[in-house]
Amino acid sequence: MIKFYLVRHAQTQFNKEHIFQGVTDNGLNSEGLSQAGLIADFFENICVDEIYSSPLNRVIQTAHPLAMKKGKEIIVLEKFYEVDCGDWEGKNWHFLVENEGESLRKWLLDADFKAPGGESLFDVYNRVEGDLKRILSSPENDRTIVLFGHGGVNRAIICHLLGISINRAFRFEQSNACINFFEISNRFPPRMIMMNYTGHLKEA
Repeated sequence: MIKFYLVRHAQTQFNKEHIFQGVTDNGLNSEGLSQAGLIADFFENICVDEIYSSPLNRVIQTAHPLAMKKGKEIIVLEKFYEVDCGDWEGKNWHFLVENEGESLRKWLLDADFKAPGGESLFDVYNRVEGDLKRILSSPENDRTIVLFGHGGVNRAIICHLLGISINRAFRFEQSNACINFFEISNRFPPRMIMMNYTGHLKEA
């Protein structure tokens, strides 16, 4: 069986200020750095075999404390960067609600709809699908995998594993530094054990 932990990166200043970030390559703010350490603490008594990360700095920074604690290499997945938000990047959520409300609503409901100058959530899943299948192959071999990613990418992956439409991706939350947990075996469909867990952040 594969024990698969899917983690969203910790907080950046853009996250704190509710600014669309997308492929903008920001690092973590001070709270985010603290959250990254608390993620590593969560895995204190959990054996970790493989650690994967998006290529963006905020995700690698989030994965770093766990990699150091476990003495593992961070394997960077070049296609696992966040959804490209195009013209919306760098703009505040409340500004977009007021000025791009109809398009924003369609983007949240329709996984085929692209942000202006950007990409759709289906585009995101199509580019990560191959590597995801490779990572989660051979579930007869017991191992624990931690994949550090983004809100949009994680939502697409969760929908795929649960066998639900990616159009529903924005109907559930993916908080900064949250942890999702699946058990994946040959005999049964993937089983979600934990979603958007943030209890480890109580000290942050």
